[in-house]
This record gives sequence, C-alpha cells and structure tokens, in this order.
Amino acid sequence: MRNFGPVTLVFAVSAMVGSTVAQGANIGVIGKKFIIVDKVTTAGKAKVVYVSKDTTAGITKGTSTSAEGIDATFDFAYDATAGQVFMQAGDVDPGDTEGWKTNKPTVAKFINKSAPSGSTVAKVAVIKPGKLLKIVAKGLGDPPDVIDIFSAGPPSGDVHTAFSVDNSSDLNVHCSTFTGCTYKLIAADTGAKLVCRTSTADPTCAALGSPSGAFLD
Repeated sequence: MRNFGPVTLVFAVSAMVGSTVAQGANIGVIGKKFIIVDKVTTAGKAKVVYVSKDTTAGITKGTSTSAEGIDATFDFAYDATAGQVFMQAGDVDPGDTEGWKTNKPTVAKFINKSAPSGSTVAKVAVIKPGKLLKIVAKGLGDPPDVIDIFSAGPPSGDVHTAFSVDNSSDLNVHCSTFTGCTYKLIAADTGAKLVCRTSTADPTCAALGSPSGAFLD
C-alpha cells in the first residue's frame, strides 16, 4: 500500500482491479491520541500508538469478511520526517501469533505477538466500524519507512496520520491532524517522546503527502 497520492485514489484502485472501481474514500476522523516513544539507543525499544473513537466520522473496514483480503497501512508524519507501519493480508502465522485473526462485520483485528519481530513492527490493530481505530506498534515504522523524531526535533506545525484499510479492494483511508503536540528528550537525552492529544478530522489526508505516503502496491 505505497506510493500513490490521495488525488489518484480511484484511478489507482481501478488499475488494480480492472473495470471494477472500489467503493473507498478518504475519511476525516478525530484522533483521541497519537504517541511516539523512541528509546532505541539506550534500551532498544520504541512505540507508536494511535487511537480514534470518533463515532460520527464513519469509521469503516469495508464489507468483506475475508481475512485473506484485508490489509492495512498506518502513515504518520510531521515536517520532513515520516514513518509507516504495514500489516499484510492474511493469517501470516496459522499458529495464532501473527496475522489478521478476525474480519467480521463488527470488527477486524490484526495481531503480532512477537513484535517488533515478524513481518511488521505492529503489535495489534483493531477496526470497529463506527466506533474505533487503534494501532500499537513496537517500533518506529517498517523499513525503509522509519520515523526519526530524535533527529527531527519537535514539530514546527501539525502532525498528520492516515490509517488506510484495503479490504478486498474496498480502500478507505482515515485521516487525522494533531495540533499542540508535546515533545521532549528522554533516556538521558538519547531518545525522544512525542505526545498528541488534540486533533481535527483531515479529509485531505495530508499524511499521504509525506515521503512514505501510501496506497496500493
């Protein structure tokens, strides 16, 4: 899910599925929180958390209930730095440690119990139509799209996120813009923490204009 800007959404999906046009859309959602913690230098640990409980925006995962047909991408960016977490389709590990374990009308859920190892640094992602978007990652992004907030320093302006869900070519992108984020150095000034708790809905999906802006492969 990479390298198509938001303007080309319908055309990109049409190219992938022949004459069928996906029923997807850019959806502005209000985020409850977005947090990045970088302790890689001293502890070898990092975390990214995003949550939206916007019940009016129209959060959706699409209509399909196939675990083999759903994947998701979470993009996040500010200034000139950006990251991306990608959760590939299917039950990656049938041993119940990694993959999309649930995709039904009320909820879709991805887990990776060994994160940041495995196919992605994502630990868990949950989509509840009309109710909830959530992702927790145990890293700063999946290579090569790893954010560096320590070198970038505090945001000079807004922080943008985009939670893209491609469910059997029904592509919906949920986007937020955070303002007034707090930034501080941590871990004896070898790491950094960014905390954002105030957001507006962003139907323009500005995060997808970042260096790691994503859509379909």
